[in-house]
Amino acid sequence: MLKRFEGLTRSQIFKQYQTLKNLNQLSPSDAVDFKEAFEELEKALPEADRLAKQQLRQQAVDAYDEDFRNEYLQIIQDRSTPRMAGEAVGLLSDDDVIDFLIAFEKGAEPEKPLGSYGKVADKVNEYARLNQDLRDAGVKPSDLGMFEELDTGELRGGSPGPYIKTKKGKQTRVFMDRKFNEITGQKELVPFLDPDTNTPLSFTFGNQPELYNKYNSANEAIQLAALKLMGKPSVMNPNNRKMGKDGRPMYHHADFQQFDDDVTLNVEGMIRSVQGGYKNTVAVPSHTQIVPYAEVAGKDLPTKVRNLINDEMRRSGASAINATEALLDRGVLGVSDQEFRDGKLFRAANDRYGKEKYDQLIVSGYDKNAFDDYNFTQDTNAIAPRSIHIAKDLDLVRQYVEKFNPRFFTPKEINRGKTGKGAPRAKVQHAIPINAKMNGTRLFTDAVSENPRVAQIMDLSNMYV
Repeated sequence: MLKRFEGLTRSQIFKQYQTLKNLNQLSPSDAVDFKEAFEELEKALPEADRLAKQQLRQQAVDAYDEDFRNEYLQIIQDRSTPRMAGEAVGLLSDDDVIDFLIAFEKGAEPEKPLGSYGKVADKVNEYARLNQDLRDAGVKPSDLGMFEELDTGELRGGSPGPYIKTKKGKQTRVFMDRKFNEITGQKELVPFLDPDTNTPLSFTFGNQPELYNKYNSANEAIQLAALKLMGKPSVMNPNNRKMGKDGRPMYHHADFQQFDDDVTLNVEGMIRSVQGGYKNTVAVPSHTQIVPYAEVAGKDLPTKVRNLINDEMRRSGASAINATEALLDRGVLGVSDQEFRDGKLFRAANDRYGKEKYDQLIVSGYDKNAFDDYNFTQDTNAIAPRSIHIAKDLDLVRQYVEKFNPRFFTPKEINRGKTGKGAPRAKVQHAIPINAKMNGTRLFTDAVSENPRVAQIMDLSNMYV
């Protein structure tokens, strides 16, 4: 026995062998030394012990099959190098695997089952499943040479980047996550699983006519994916897609439902510009479908509504939101459809809407080029947003508007509803600072800062670290 191995058990020698192998420091002469040391220890065993060891080894042989061995070889490897799920290694032989399992059992009697083997096998099966998730998500061995090059980078906040495939002008992103592997001690790169279906979550950007089959707009599809990336089950609100008595969709219901600890949250979506005069604000409407009763609506309808509100504010000293309410109550202003009088702010009021109230608001931000083409949010062209913010308590936002009276405006364009075919009307919006606080609480939180995975649905041009 070489001096370096004197006094060591076979298990201890094996650990030395494994360490050198994993560190890529096992020389040909080392390999010979280890082989001879193993053989000497085997010969030195009393016959009874040798038979017991052979019996234990046979149990291990009987307990695994070739598929397990192949998966196991992919898992026990160099801990100093991050590994992607499924990356092949090939460090150990069949006997090495069996000896490792025996050592892992920490002296199990030959007649006892290899309980620790079962734990190892469970972990092997789990990562085999993760590999299958990659394949199911469209990340195939043919794409990346058995995943050896699967490195999606890191985004701000620490999330891995999405796995991206581009085809025929469309970009599909498979959202990724990291999961700790107790065997390797590393975090594996794996697909992020949709919390609703437990299958890999992905999203395709670009023009897709089929989006209308599930969503009212392309932007809603993006926002739903963002809500899912927050790790909570989220769905399109089924009530939003129902038809009212007049045969029209009931769009006034919140766009989404999110399920959080057995609580159903109604989440409404909207868009904002990240450029121009309102880049640092979120313009949330308090009233919609507003028309002046005193005059016939025309192309100056938004201006007329705005002037009436300004006059009321000067006369009474009321805030814009309360001035509008007063004008509606007195009949100076009216609504083209009473059911749609309240905008997002008032639909957050529990005393008006109960279970149907809007609990939260998700806001996607776009640059000027995208925002100028307002209809992109209504059609089938999905464009990655520049920002996403969440108002976790929309009623608190309403309280802020009532108390601090941020500047209001009526958009220059006449509002004709989602279809663009409704009666002409105006909406009253309030430009709330994106960093505004109420009672010490921020009204809008950056979704990426709070949930770094959300960055994967964003415009990635400056997201990578």
